Amino acid sequence: MVNLSAVLFVLGMAGLGVVVTLYQLDEERLQKAAIAAFNERMPATPVSDFHHVDNSKYIGEAGACIFVLALAAVVRYRAPRPVRPAERVKVVEKWSRTPPRRQRKPIEPVAAPVKTQPELADRLSVVVWGDRVADKVAGVG
Repeated sequence: MVNLSAVLFVLGMAGLGVVVTLYQLDEERLQKAAIAAFNERMPATPVSDFHHVDNSKYIGEAGACIFVLALAAVVRYRAPRPVRPAERVKVVEKWSRTPPRRQRKPIEPVAAPVKTQPELADRLSVVVWGDRVADKVAGVG
């Protein structure tokens, strides 16, 4: 299924391109008519037969078209491909044929042993004694 917003965007840009092109063509016709009217009023000057045509705007429009087409191709290439229903069925069948994995038992948290106050005092005295010994070895205390 095609993304509706993408289609509307492309159609909108195409419509904008048509409107701008028609405007530019109308403007060019008016300019040519103004140049022809000016040339009729002015006396002809002997100039070479060289008629310079300004193709820069056509080159710019062609470049813009190529850029838009390249951008659309990149977007289309990078868009995720939808999974077709037939492929979805194959994946489900593949998963259903695989043997069930060994069920692991959840690890039960081990409760910390409850220590009495004398045990905690003994542990603290060991830590303090160890710190004093370390200070003496280091020569600090």
